[in-house]
Amino acid sequence: MSRHRTKPFKLFTLCIVLVQIFALTALQPTPALAQGTAPGCVTSDLRLWLKANTGLTVNASNVVTYWNDSSGKSKHATTNDGTTPTRLANSMNFNPSVEFNNNSTDRLYGLNLLMENYTKWSTFFAITPKAHDYSNNNDFFGFSNRIYTHFKYVTSNGGYLENIQNGSGRTPTGFNANLHKSTVVSFIADGAGSQGFTNGAPGPKGGSGKIDHKGNDYRYIIGDYASTTDAWGVWLGELIVYGTNLTTQQRRQVESYLALKYGTTTHQSYAPHYYAGDGTVVWNSTTNAAYSNDITGIGREDCQALNQKQSTSHNATGLVTIGRGTIAVDNAANPFTFAANKSYLIWGHNGGTATVGTAITGISGGQRMGRIWRAQKTGTVGSVLVRIPTSAIPLGANEFPLLIRSTDATFNSSDTFVLLSTSGANYQAGIDFANGDFFTFGKASNADTDGDGVPNIIEVIDGTNPNDPNSYKDTDGDLVPDYVESQEGTNPNDPLSYKDSDGDGVPDYVETKLDGTNPNNANSYKDSDGDGVPDYVETKLEGTNPNDPLSYKDSDGDG
Repeated sequence: MSRHRTKPFKLFTLCIVLVQIFALTALQPTPALAQGTAPGCVTSDLRLWLKANTGLTVNASNVVTYWNDSSGKSKHATTNDGTTPTRLANSMNFNPSVEFNNNSTDRLYGLNLLMENYTKWSTFFAITPKAHDYSNNNDFFGFSNRIYTHFKYVTSNGGYLENIQNGSGRTPTGFNANLHKSTVVSFIADGAGSQGFTNGAPGPKGGSGKIDHKGNDYRYIIGDYASTTDAWGVWLGELIVYGTNLTTQQRRQVESYLALKYGTTTHQSYAPHYYAGDGTVVWNSTTNAAYSNDITGIGREDCQALNQKQSTSHNATGLVTIGRGTIAVDNAANPFTFAANKSYLIWGHNGGTATVGTAITGISGGQRMGRIWRAQKTGTVGSVLVRIPTSAIPLGANEFPLLIRSTDATFNSSDTFVLLSTSGANYQAGIDFANGDFFTFGKASNADTDGDGVPNIIEVIDGTNPNDPNSYKDTDGDLVPDYVESQEGTNPNDPLSYKDSDGDGVPDYVETKLDGTNPNNANSYKDSDGDGVPDYVETKLEGTNPNDPLSYKDSDGDG
């Protein structure tokens, strides 16, 4: 294994302002979208694209009154009947969502999507189901204000979402497992029925899938469709409708876009790869088969207006949060950018134990997690900030928390060790991953084999020899190791900044470690030539000869 070197560190949208009495309006920034921009870069007959991170108008109570349609079809969603879906900041992987309360009349309406009698269509939802007390047949979304065009939540068999247009196509059962987790739901009607997918896993196909309004109210509706107080309790991050049945590849591209944006892991048996908008694989489930747990990532791709700058898995077991440059309160607040289009960093882990207890060969007191992550990098990402809860790395006295990177799944002293710093309840460190890197977390003791005052692990990080007392990092050349200066509170980049307890001009470190003199006695210092001037002062401060009693600094020439 070789040692890495780490260093410390556009659809143009009109924003419509609805002015209501006693209401304040807050608009989320709406970036202009390039022509042809679409989820997963799939533009085929896109009819509706609602994204909670752009185009929401809310009143003084944070109630959503308007939701801009990013598809270019101007099918914006509104409410004017007193219902109260609300905007929730930072609720789905650092992105906002719109909350519909369970068993409520919460709803939004939009213009006719012009899909009457269609038997081929596709819908996608990025949601977080939030309620435990689901009632049967809760309303979620409909192509019109009519029950026969709706998607509903059904409680039997552990729960599932059902498309009830002239018969049922549905997601797999056991949907309750997705409570409080970001979830990608897809429905495809291909002319022979409709079928639901949960994170890419298919449910049974059924019915004709025909959209039949059977009435004269053709508005689409999100939430409680008939004022019967049976909206489904859910956070909605994104809703997408196509007027055609997407191919399997197109579906997976849209699912990949949503999964990465909302921190969702797709089902690795049915939707294993993650795709860019041109079909390029940006997470290869074959190469990364052993690292298929809690997959998530960050990335930029302009053709789908994706700019996810920080992510964490929707599963608590994911542990890791990674952000481009930093990790801000939410995605929009992260000031860093990706330098190039179609840039991704995606990671997943091997499912190993998160307990720190596996020995690291060649590291004094070194132990790591059994859990190992692997990163797949596409394009230009740059330095990222990696964060993990402090509770994940319990430390004993005099131990250091570490991020460890390797070119393979074996970790030893030849790999890259990065000292983690504390930020609140988290440890964090900056790093620039290479494609295919493996990483994990651990700790090391403060053992100092050569007695130079610098722990072995710090010397490994600095690239110096932990077995040589004269080998340590000294940036300013004052003979005091950078690590010692960091502990003493002096400046390792300033040769005149060091601890000198007795004021004799000689650093305490030099007196104790190099010269064997007393750092608390101003008359105790090394003076090889007996001229009364410390050797350190002659060599480091005045440039005279410490071995010549006639060589000393005499500014006024008085001898």
